[in-house]
Amino acid sequence: MQQVLHCQLEGDSDTQIAARLDLSRHTVNHYTKQIYRHFGVHARATLLARWLSRRWR
Repeated sequence: MQQVLHCQLEGDSDTQIAARLDLSRHTVNHYTKQIYRHFGVHARATLLARWLSRRWR
């Protein structure tokens, strides 16, 4: 999940993440939902904004 998060924050699409990490798109989508739930967001842009505003590493 951390690798998926990292790729999302770099701006990769789910398809790009799947290819980059050798995962299925279904798996990437599942991880994305878990990440969104964890951070309390509903969109990738919101996730990025929250990440940047809190300066998480």
